Amino acid sequence: MSDLFSILVPTRNRPLLARLAVEAALAAADSASEIVVADNSDEPLDLPSNDARLRHLHPVGRVLSMPDNWERALAAARGQWIMLLADKYMLVPGAIRALRQLVASGHELVTYGYAVLRQQLSWWEAEDPDRLAQAGGELALPPDLQPGVVRSSVALNRLVGSVRYPSEYPMLYTAVASRRLVDDAGACAGRFFLGSCPDVASALQLLASSRSYLFTQVPVVLVQYPGEPQAWSTGGAAVAGGALLGRYLRELGPAALPDPAERSVSGAILETMRAVLQARADLDQGRLGWREFAKHASREIEGLVPGRLRRHIDLARYLLRNGQGPGSVWAQVRAAAGVHAPARLRALWLQQRRTSPDDWTPATTAVSVESRAEALDLAANLIARKFLWVEETRMPPHDFTAASSRPSD
Repeated sequence: MSDLFSILVPTRNRPLLARLAVEAALAAADSASEIVVADNSDEPLDLPSNDARLRHLHPVGRVLSMPDNWERALAAARGQWIMLLADKYMLVPGAIRALRQLVASGHELVTYGYAVLRQQLSWWEAEDPDRLAQAGGELALPPDLQPGVVRSSVALNRLVGSVRYPSEYPMLYTAVASRRLVDDAGACAGRFFLGSCPDVASALQLLASSRSYLFTQVPVVLVQYPGEPQAWSTGGAAVAGGALLGRYLRELGPAALPDPAERSVSGAILETMRAVLQARADLDQGRLGWREFAKHASREIEGLVPGRLRRHIDLARYLLRNGQGPGSVWAQVRAAAGVHAPARLRALWLQQRRTSPDDWTPATTAVSVESRAEALDLAANLIARKFLWVEETRMPPHDFTAASSRPSD
């Protein structure tokens, strides 16, 4: 079917959230959609079996690395359009209809936004589907930004130079892409998902294989955090360190991040970027932002309680071993010192940084909701209102910084 949407849902050992994600996807998707669940769990999931749109890829008898499980889902997809949902994502009603209107305008790559529902549930409440559905919380809606056509080369250079998590760039977590674009990217690199962070790899692959993309903040998904976000996110677990970091590393796979200096969010992103750059002869490896990585990694180390000195030494050795001069180590030292600077000096520094377009962050809207159903309704209503501007395809390309929502330090 030429207009089939393939919605990929890779998951591991989150049976309740995975089932909720699948049920929401089935409720929001149309008849020309398929939901492909790549089940990498220790025990097979219990999923609805009476819907022909659902395809359940069962566990293969061994635990796959995260990139391998995502690649398995992609290989099984049959649609012309590909998008991917985390198992804590719920598709918003009206999302597929909206995305169909956007891709029908001639774009092979379209980004979308997400609404985030944060609840305050204890760990036992988070295992209760009724409490997950009925508990209220705070809903953060995406910023009200105008859509625009973005040059992929500009976005790619900024991403590689920043060594940041690509939340504002088109990755399969935040965009729908044509199958042709995905296949072309995979052919260039040998496979589509590379490195330890498949979402980061997908952003580089899509940007490197496209000329432009349509940036929008249509709230296609609702992200639900029943409790502390770090416990529900592999990246957040890496920031937390300790036992959560150990879980994060196990989820990536036994061969992931062999160097201690890479065992952080920044390290995993850098390792993934290097893997993609090395696999694609058409990309310039010299643009990788080593000094930015040194700063991000240093700040992460300062957030840990034990072992900071050893981690700093490992990071400095890693920088020098990979051909980076004293400038990168100096950036590491400055970043660590900045964490401990007096609050007034930090405030002045952040105020100065915000004058730069690269660090402009649009405001989001946060509202209180009484239940998950109310959160989904609000996001669906926002989709309907935003469709006054589907004509945006005639807009000229603009600088990506005007539509950037870069994460804070």
